[in-house]
Amino acid sequence: MQAVAQAWLVLQLSGSGTALWPVVGVQFLPVLLIGPYGGLVACCVGPLLAVDLS
Repeated sequence: MQAVAQAWLVLQLSGSGTALWPVVGVQFLPVLLIGPYGGLVACCVGPLLAVDLS
């Protein structure tokens, strides 16, 4: 819900659809940067232990 609200606010304030790409990029940046390390941890320590650690 927060992602939709932020995108709507940027669209309302700027009036430009091209101004939405930085908002979307910043929202998905942590997933893109931390996701591979999470997969590495799940692979190395086992999926059940990785779930217990999170």
